[in-house]
Amino acid sequence: MEESDEDLLNQWLMGDSGAFERFYLRHSGKVLGYARKKGVPNDDLSELVQEVFLKLHLYISQYQPAKKALPWFFTIVHHTCVDKLKRGGNSKKRWLAVPLDSIESDQISLGQGHPENNKDSGIDLSLALESLSNEQQKVMNMRLEKEMSFEDMAFATGKSQASLRKAYSRAIQALRSWFEREKQQ
Repeated sequence: MEESDEDLLNQWLMGDSGAFERFYLRHSGKVLGYARKKGVPNDDLSELVQEVFLKLHLYISQYQPAKKALPWFFTIVHHTCVDKLKRGGNSKKRWLAVPLDSIESDQISLGQGHPENNKDSGIDLSLALESLSNEQQKVMNMRLEKEMSFEDMAFATGKSQASLRKAYSRAIQALRSWFEREKQQ
């Protein structure tokens, strides 16, 4: 008798690495087919499958054994496909999953092409960024420099999407206030 998907995830949750391999062999083709139907470019398919199973490995502790395995698993697959399409496949910057504390605040730069960095404006963007809290600077870095979605940021840091959105929103508001004060001076 063949093991159910729920049995495989439960076994894996209990530490049976062979259960992961059996689950992978059973469903990696389905992930490819789903990703193709969603429009993921062929060049990105093998990377997407790896990313899906990496996320599955990271999220396995959140699996609830009483629930059906495939709907839970394909939620991960769907979100990974959407993220891949948002990032534009291989053409956009890739990010590495790193804790929020390990991101340096001074890594933020908007590049020379942004009008905010125009020296003629008389406004020093680095001073504006320094006015943000350390956490706000890190969130801005992940969002603007690394081009991470809030889901990816939550995945990388272990923080909730809601808290990251709030920190980002507060950072934007703080920058607006800073620029308003600078204009008045």
